[in-house]
Amino acid sequence: MNDKFKIHLEIAGRKYPLNIRREDEEIVRQAAALVNKKLATYREQFGKDKSKSIYDFLAMTAIDLSHAYLRLRETRDVEIFTGIVREIDEELDSYLNQK
Repeated sequence: MNDKFKIHLEIAGRKYPLNIRREDEEIVRQAAALVNKKLATYREQFGKDKSKSIYDFLAMTAIDLSHAYLRLRETRDVEIFTGIVREIDEELDSYLNQK
């Protein structure tokens, strides 16, 4: 059974058809909303600058969201490492307390 279906997202005033898994619908729609929100922020900040186009705002949005993603990924990597160190520390404490 194919659990994918088509949704239509609107980003920067254009509609995009997208085939996604049903369980991903909410997060995909949230992602599109976040892109539109960031895009609106940049349009509001720099919209009076006639040298800027929608592509400039989209590029700034892409950089902003990519930066946030990479920082989050870096944080998670550290959390995983911290958890492993904590487990090793507990094992060592347990071992040393047995003697």
